[in-house]
Amino acid sequence: MELSNILKTFINHLKKHFIIFIGVWFVIGLFLFLPITRSDNFFGIIYLVYLFSSLIFAFVLGTVAFGSYTKTFILVQNNRKKIVLACLIFSLLVTSVFTIIAAFLRLKAKTYNITPFNFPLALSLIAGYLLFFYLGAMYGLFIKFNKKAKRIFYIVMFTLFSIFGIIILPLGVEIVNVIVYTKYFEDVIIVFYMFSGLNIILIPICILKTLKLDILKSYSFE
Repeated sequence: MELSNILKTFINHLKKHFIIFIGVWFVIGLFLFLPITRSDNFFGIIYLVYLFSSLIFAFVLGTVAFGSYTKTFILVQNNRKKIVLACLIFSLLVTSVFTIIAAFLRLKAKTYNITPFNFPLALSLIAGYLLFFYLGAMYGLFIKFNKKAKRIFYIVMFTLFSIFGIIILPLGVEIVNVIVYTKYFEDVIIVFYMFSGLNIILIPICILKTLKLDILKSYSFE
């Protein structure tokens, strides 16, 4: 199967979800242009909801791409390099679309005393969407279809949040606050470095796992 056909399959199967997601946020973005008095926090809440929904969507798309489609394509035609390349291109497409929507939603940012869309914010969002896409890929490749691994994963996550929640939650809130309000250039760049460092680790792992994936063993866990 050619690279273009793999990408077309991704897009055709998921286009309804993309259309709904983009359409909803386009309408909300237009609503921000209406001459209605709102508080500055109103914009912050809108952008916060978009940030969380788009990150979750990126995670789900990564899970579907690597956890479902990749296995199917390997079974149909075992051309793993093209499949990996298609997933990488698809992740960049998802990242670009979500970043463009974020830029669109910030067109009226100055009206709400929020920092307008800028280059450091764009870099942080790109790195963030890639990170969540490949976190979803990790889940799809290693956990999604393995009941034992899934059980262990949830136990470990619950334990970590129980023990380190007092550190994890404030840090998470601070990162979200930086991305939503982007007051200081240095803070945004630090977020970019954090996300990029994790991407450097996760993306090669997903690629290598896909290239070495044992399909029969993988499906035997389901």
